[in-house]
Order: sequence, then structure tokens, then C-alpha cells
Amino acid sequence: MKKEIFDYDKLRGRIKECLGTEREFAKQLGITPQALCNRLNNKTDFTPTEMLMSKNILNFDSKSIGTYFFTQKVQKNEQKSA
Repeated sequence: MKKEIFDYDKLRGRIKECLGTEREFAKQLGITPQALCNRLNNKTDFTPTEMLMSKNILNFDSKSIGTYFFTQKVQKNEQKSA
């Protein structure tokens, strides 16, 4: 089964807007900067608890969780039409 790849660009923008750095976000989330990097690069998944904490840290409503955590990354089609 293929792992879903999520686009965290909107989350990264919100982190920068609210806290300035991903390092500060990781600190407030209670994880290492490397662990956050792994999540943002789809190497590991955010836990439900981390998602809820993120909502509070970054001050967005529950309805927006999907926008920040479940937007699928669009894969570029590598085949070119002849």
C-alpha cells in the first residue's frame, strides 16, 4: 500500500506567520526539530494529539485542520505527450 503524501506548504506558512521558525514550533509542540522536519517531509506522520496541539499553537479553528494536515500533494505527471 502506497503511503499518502501530504502538502504541508500551508502549515509551513502558518508556522512562519505565527512563530517565525519551525524550530520554535517544534519546541512548543514538544518534539525535536528533526522530528518536525520528518513530519513536514512525509517521512513520519503527525499524531492526532500533535494536530490538535498545532491548532491551539497556531490559532486556527477545528474546521481548518484538514487544510493544514490532509491536503494531498499533487504528483507531477512525468510522461510527456508525443
